[in-house]
Amino acid sequence: MGVCPMCREGRARGRCARVKPCAKAVAGNMRFLRLMNVDKFSAQVRLEDGASGANGFSANTGEPVAVFVQLDGRSISFSSVVQQAQSLPTGSGPRSQLTLLAPRVMHVTERREYVRIGVPSGIDARCTIRLPGLGHVSCGLSDLSFTGMGLEADHMPDVPTHAEIRVAIWLESDGGSPLEGQFTAHLARMSRREQASTVLLGLRWTPLTGPQDRRLSLMIRQLERIQMAKCRLLS
Repeated sequence: MGVCPMCREGRARGRCARVKPCAKAVAGNMRFLRLMNVDKFSAQVRLEDGASGANGFSANTGEPVAVFVQLDGRSISFSSVVQQAQSLPTGSGPRSQLTLLAPRVMHVTERREYVRIGVPSGIDARCTIRLPGLGHVSCGLSDLSFTGMGLEADHMPDVPTHAEIRVAIWLESDGGSPLEGQFTAHLARMSRREQASTVLLGLRWTPLTGPQDRRLSLMIRQLERIQMAKCRLLS
């Protein structure tokens, strides 16, 4: 995630108003750090510099910062305050570590028209796709929306963008009836995770029939109910 000191305009406003880094941040004020830990009870977020070296990220306690994250096609940003900044000695040089106050508000921009509903833990979500010339491939379902879906797959060759894909989804949760659906979608994007064989797929639905629209609505509502139940348990 990208972290940059709050500019004068952001300080005056009390937060960064941008969802994506501005030109000043991209030009050199921003530093990319790794998310190491989120502590719900102390309301803290801990970040570390991704590389050791003499030019660590410099920040002072109490300094406001803006944080930018790209997560599965979503641009997420929030403003925070540095609670602790320290330099950790390593064999290859110092490594910067920041502890930020957990944000109360995050700003999210979607590529899709509708918000994505992630698949929570505790639900059995299976998906099989049929690709042109490749047959059936089993995938992990990561999210659903009324516009499309996100998938994860292993060892998949490159697929042309806009290729038509047939999708079969099966969902089951504890105490709930299984839901099944057959859909058709076009490939919107395909990317590979660094140093891993996992392939990330973003699909956009072709026009849905009435029964398909009702089935998709049932699936999305089931995921939303499980997410809300888990949030109540954690609160």
